[in-house]
Amino acid sequence: MKILQLTNDNMLDIFFLDANIFHEESALQTILQCSHVCTPWRALLLSTPSIWARVLDVDQLIKISSAGQVEILSRTGNAPLWLSANIRGNSKAGDLLSFSLIRDHWNRIEHLKLCISHLDGREMWPVLARPAPILRTFELSTSQKGLMDTNSSEMPLFSNRAPVLQSFVGECLPLNLSAPWLRGIRQLCLGYHLSMFDILTCLQSTPQLEILITSTVSSRNTNLNQAAHLPTVTLPKLGKLYFQYVDLQDCMTLLRGIQIPDSCFIVCFADRSGISSRSDVDILSKVLGQAIPEFSSHLQRFIQVHSSEVSVVQIYLDNGTFIFGCDTDIQNPKLEHTTPAFIVALMDQFHAFSTVEDSQPLLPTLFSSCNFDMITTLVLDFRSILPFSETQIMTWFKFCFICFPSVQHLHVLEETLRVVLTFAQTSLIGNIDLDQVRRERRSFLKYRKAIGLPVKKLIYQASPPGPTLKGIEDIIGLRVRVHMRSLEDNEQVEEYIVS
Repeated sequence: MKILQLTNDNMLDIFFLDANIFHEESALQTILQCSHVCTPWRALLLSTPSIWARVLDVDQLIKISSAGQVEILSRTGNAPLWLSANIRGNSKAGDLLSFSLIRDHWNRIEHLKLCISHLDGREMWPVLARPAPILRTFELSTSQKGLMDTNSSEMPLFSNRAPVLQSFVGECLPLNLSAPWLRGIRQLCLGYHLSMFDILTCLQSTPQLEILITSTVSSRNTNLNQAAHLPTVTLPKLGKLYFQYVDLQDCMTLLRGIQIPDSCFIVCFADRSGISSRSDVDILSKVLGQAIPEFSSHLQRFIQVHSSEVSVVQIYLDNGTFIFGCDTDIQNPKLEHTTPAFIVALMDQFHAFSTVEDSQPLLPTLFSSCNFDMITTLVLDFRSILPFSETQIMTWFKFCFICFPSVQHLHVLEETLRVVLTFAQTSLIGNIDLDQVRRERRSFLKYRKAIGLPVKKLIYQASPPGPTLKGIEDIIGLRVRVHMRSLEDNEQVEEYIVS
């Protein structure tokens, strides 16, 4: 069928896919161009105000004339508006247009994404404090922490009236912790100036919550009386729980205070910084000792529920960071996921791995007691783990080789192979039996072959001239794929079969 033979309904479906400023950066230009293709398309677009109402991206609007801006806005009719705006300061054209669109059409805005990077953004608060009758999603980000600090009891956000609001991302905004609109919220992002007590109190008002993101929270804002009487919350519909650079102890406080379904995705990027004295080290050691078993318990329940979906485990380790991820596919660890994922990332800019003596043998216990029969792909990325002793190194490789009995695809980076194959040559590590390291790896590969489930591919990335394959010459039939990247950033893929 030719495109001009499509029905109006078919064409509208296509136009609506293109007319989404939150997914398509050039949505406005695309719709403008489509309106000049032919008379039928133009007539269809001009008779559908809701399409024009979804392409109000201020960064794109300021590229056309003032008359053109007025024309586009008139084409929206009375349709609910989707708006992306920025306040950058110095009275730039985009700032003035952002202010006027939000101020003059506030009651029509259905979806709003607002970025403020200048103190001029404070002038927006009186508008944000007005009732939002049809607002469904609201996202405000700013690099100016404390920008909107105000007495929210005198002028509360949305005047406490946003009856259809479902998604709220605005951790920098003062918030009424029991605002009526919280009861309809499905997605919520909290943090910055809120304490653990504040967050748990707020969550008591969110029975419909499906996605929770907490960001840069600090327990320093929780007084002793509140810490001793933290509320507990049941969130039966919670499907995704994200911790974005939250202190590890605060992560555990929230996990203990929230009763979540076993099926809930948990993605935790925990901040373990703040080590300045022996007492800090002792506290961190205690917190780590409590956190790992609790994460392991959540991981076991997650795997039981999603055993038919997850198939990949990724482990990243260096002397400052540990990341464990259980996912449906190989991808870089990130905050938001659409498919089942369980990620624990312990970020540590002060090298607590070398400071907390028991951290190295403790971390593998996160996954060592889990049943990973469903995992068919294992990704290992070990780098510069200099504080590790010989026993600790062997413990790590032992866990990695025996905890995943169904692995068919083993992915490693060049640095990981270097760690495995050349530890004995590194004076910083000490004297390590290289044959023992190789035996651990070979025994894993041979065992899988003996039981009829051989590892089919060893996949890794390398730089010229490529890593040595020494130590795997006797694994007959193993397919080795090398992704080699040159200094010019060109990738070359080579495959070998051990024979």
